[in-house]
Amino acid sequence: MDDRNPLRVSLHTKIVLLIMAISLASIVLISAISIGNGQQLLRRDVGQRLNVIASDRMQAIESIWDLRLEQTEALASNPNVQNFLASADGSPRAENPARNSVREFESLTKTRDTTFLAVRITDGGGKILLSTDPATEGDNALDPDMIRRASFSPFYTVTFDDELGIAVLETVAPIYDQTGGNTSIPAGFVTALRELDRANRILTNPLFLGDTGEIYLVDRNGLMITDSRFVEGAKYHQVVESPPVQECFANGADVVGGLYANYRGSYVYGASNCDKNLGVVLISEVDRDEMFLPLKTLQYQYLLMAGGIIAAAGASAFFLSRSILKPLFRLRTTMGKVEAGYFEKVDIARRDEIGELAASFNAMVEEIGIKTKKIHLKNDILSFMASRLEVQADELKKADREKEEFALMVSHELKTFLVPIIGYSELMLDGTFGELSPIQREKVMIMLERAWSLLYMTQNVLDARMLETGKLRMNIEKEPVSANALLKECKNRALPLARSRNIDIAIMESGADLAVSCDSGRVLQVLDNLVSNAVKAIPENSHDRTIRLRVEGRIGEAIFSVKDSGTGIPEEIQPRLFRKFYESDTSPTRQAAASGLGLTISKGIVEAHGGRIWFVSAPGVGSSFYFSIPRADGKGADLRPVGERR
Repeated sequence: MDDRNPLRVSLHTKIVLLIMAISLASIVLISAISIGNGQQLLRRDVGQRLNVIASDRMQAIESIWDLRLEQTEALASNPNVQNFLASADGSPRAENPARNSVREFESLTKTRDTTFLAVRITDGGGKILLSTDPATEGDNALDPDMIRRASFSPFYTVTFDDELGIAVLETVAPIYDQTGGNTSIPAGFVTALRELDRANRILTNPLFLGDTGEIYLVDRNGLMITDSRFVEGAKYHQVVESPPVQECFANGADVVGGLYANYRGSYVYGASNCDKNLGVVLISEVDRDEMFLPLKTLQYQYLLMAGGIIAAAGASAFFLSRSILKPLFRLRTTMGKVEAGYFEKVDIARRDEIGELAASFNAMVEEIGIKTKKIHLKNDILSFMASRLEVQADELKKADREKEEFALMVSHELKTFLVPIIGYSELMLDGTFGELSPIQREKVMIMLERAWSLLYMTQNVLDARMLETGKLRMNIEKEPVSANALLKECKNRALPLARSRNIDIAIMESGADLAVSCDSGRVLQVLDNLVSNAVKAIPENSHDRTIRLRVEGRIGEAIFSVKDSGTGIPEEIQPRLFRKFYESDTSPTRQAAASGLGLTISKGIVEAHGGRIWFVSAPGVGSSFYFSIPRADGKGADLRPVGERR
C-alpha cells in the first residue's frame, strides 16, 4: 500500500491525537494519586513535627525543673539542716542555724525566681518541722508514696495545692544524718514549692505553631494547668478528656499523631509527651483545616486542570469517534461473538490500517474457531485449579500464622505461671517457710517435678516451631566457653528436679578443661533436655540413682555425654527416637508427661553448631547420649573411644 495515501496519513494523525488524549487523562489519574499520597505524608510529617515540638518544650521545662531540684538538694546537704535533724533522741535541735539557712535559701531564691512559694523541712515521716510559712509547721507535707520515692532519690512532681487553688512544682530531696548515725536512711526531707509560670510561658509561645496550634499541660485529674491560647480562663478550670490524656494515664503511652476532637470541640491533629511519674501530659495540637489547607488549594488547582483536560479529551473523542471508534466498535462486537463461540467475519471495507486489521482478522477466524474451544476448556480447568490452590495457600498461611501465634502465646502464659510455682516450691523444700512433714515434702516434690516438666515442654514447643520455620539461630560467642563450666551449670539447674526424684547428678573428671566455640545457652538447653530425660528414665526401684555427666576431648571437637541407669530404650524404637513428637515411653504408666520434642530440638541445635548427636542404649542397663561441639582451640587428645550409634 502506498505510504503517501492521504487516508493512511489521516489515520496516523488520528491515532496520535487519541494517544495524546489518553496521556492527558493519565495525568489526571496521577494527580489524584499524588494528592492522596500527599495527604498521608502530610499527616505523618505534621505528627512528627508536633511530637518534636512537644518533646523539645518538655525537655526545656524539665531542664528548668532539674535545676530547681538541684537547688533543693543543695539545701538538703546544708550542715545546719543536717544537724537540725540529727538530734532525734530528744535533745534540743539546732533550730536557729537551720532556720537561718532556710531564710537565706528563701531570700536568694526569690531574687532570681519569682515562682518560689515555700520551703519546708520534714522528719522521716513527712511531718513539717520547719517552714518558711510557720503556720504549716506540724502539718504532714508528704504522703507515704512520696516518702518512699524520696528515700531512693530526689525527685519532683506536679501537684494541685487545694489551699492556693493552683498547680505547683514540688521538689523533694532526702536529708541524711552525717553525724555518725545511719547514713543509708533519710533522717528527713526538704520540699520546695514553686508556681508553674515558667512552664506556662514556654508553652504559650506560639512559635512554630501556626495560627491554630497550641501546647498545654494536663494533670492526672484531666485538669488543664497551663493557659490556653484560645480560651480565656481555661487554666485550672478546663477538664480535658481527649485521647492523649486517656492514653497517658491509662496506658502510659504517647500519641505520635492522631485526629480527634479537643476540649474546644474542634477537630485537631495532635501529639503528646506523657510523663506518668511526673503526673502530667504535654499536648500539642493544630486544627485539621489549617493542616490540610495547602493540600486543599493544590487539590482545587488539580481539579481545574483535570476538568479542562477531560473537556478537551471529550471533544477530541467526539470528533474522532466517526472515523476511528465506529469501525473499531464493529470489530470489537464481532470479536466478542467469536470469543463467545460464534465465528463470524467482520465486514469493514477500508483502505487503511483498520481495513488491513479486519482482513487479517477474517483470515484467522476459521483457524481460531477450533483451537479456541480447546483453549477455553483448558483455561477453565487451569482457572479452577489456580483458584483452589490460591485458597488452599491462603488457608495454609493463615493456619501457619495462627499456629505460631498460639505457640508464642501459650509459651509466654505458661512461663508466667510456672516460674513462681517453681520458685516457691524450691523455697518450701529448702525450709524457707518452715519445715515440711514427709507427706507435704513428697507432694511439693511432685508439684516441683511436674512444673519443671511443663516448663521444659513449653520451651520445647516454642523451639520446635522455630526449628520448623528455620528461625532457630545460634549466637556463637566470641570468647571460648569452658566445657566443665557448662556441665556445672547444667548440674545446678537440674538439681531441684533430680532431688525431687531422689536422684544424684555427678560430673566425671576427664582431665584438663576444654574450650568450646558455641552458643552456651543452646548447649545448656541440649544438656538440660538430656538430663531431664535421664531423670525420667530412672525407675523408683533402681539401686543406682546417679546421672553421670562427662566431657572428653577429640581432635577438633569436645564430646559431651549424659549417662543414666534407667530402663533403656528398646531396639525396635531406637531408629525413630529423634523424630518429632515421638516418645520412647508411650505406656499409660509412664512417670511424667513430655512433648516428644526434646531430642528433635537437641539434634537441631547440635547440627546447627556443626556437630552430631547419637546414643548407646540397652534395655535394663541404661542409656548414654553423646553429642559433639567444635573446640575453640582446635586441639585433640588421645582418649579412649566413645560408643556411637547414629
